[in-house]
Amino acid sequence: MSVEESTATPVLVAAVDNDRMALLALKGILPRLLPAAQWMWGAGTSETFV
Repeated sequence: MSVEESTATPVLVAAVDNDRMALLALKGILPRLLPAAQWMWGAGTSETFV
């Protein structure tokens, strides 16, 4: 890990998708695609926020 990576502000990720498998895939691949990202939450519907 470089100095830039250890001091960088993390990218916070949240996702809404009606496809549960898509959410699981995104959560699983996110660390490889964007190492500085931090998965916050995933939801299957927007009704979760009402």
